[in-house]
Amino acid sequence: MSVLLIVIAAVSVALSYKLIKVETVEVKGLVRQNHETVERILFEDNTDRSMMRLFIDKLLGRNKHIPFVEEYEIEIVSMKEIEVTVYEKSITGYVICMERNWYFDKDGLIVECTGEILEGIPYISGLEFDYVVVDEKLPVENEDIFDKLLDLTQQIEKYHIEVNHIDADDGELMIQIGNVRIELGTGEELNGKMQDLNDLLPTMEDVPGVLDMTVYDVNRKGYSFKKDN
Repeated sequence: MSVLLIVIAAVSVALSYKLIKVETVEVKGLVRQNHETVERILFEDNTDRSMMRLFIDKLLGRNKHIPFVEEYEIEIVSMKEIEVTVYEKSITGYVICMERNWYFDKDGLIVECTGEILEGIPYISGLEFDYVVVDEKLPVENEDIFDKLLDLTQQIEKYHIEVNHIDADDGELMIQIGNVRIELGTGEELNGKMQDLNDLLPTMEDVPGVLDMTVYDVNRKGYSFKKDN
């Protein structure tokens, strides 16, 4: 085959890819979000559906930024069909602002805003902030306690502890598991305390009260628990 024919063939393929538009999109891996949201972000306008553009972006590893997604992969199934595999970000907690629930990840970035309460995600109270914006870090006034709170949420995720509520009022951390409120103090020696809590959980009863883990009781060789009156 002559060089001219090869060039003509290459140009023809390129033009075909440019003219061909993606018509069918299958999205896999979604847990919280829906197919329509992902497709709308990936294809903001008609030029985004160009198979040639999609192929070049895939070749160069260029992906669009999606707030609630850690990463995604696109597989070209056919000339007009693609498959998108999505890996959603792990959500560690949510705050309430303007009667909406704002969910953030392990870095404190707001990844989602919804009127729904997502199961298994703890509510965070006691933080002070003036505004909330998706894809930006929660702008809390006390950065130090927020960093410790983020550390706490990572520990909770590490030990797979089911927490209903986390409070950071006055720089003191408290978590609630069922009817038991656990006081953790200012977040000092947090890793050790969470390991201790993980060891205690199998023996804990769901009795309304406060488990004080701010100080280790040397005499009792443990932490004190006080039932509610």
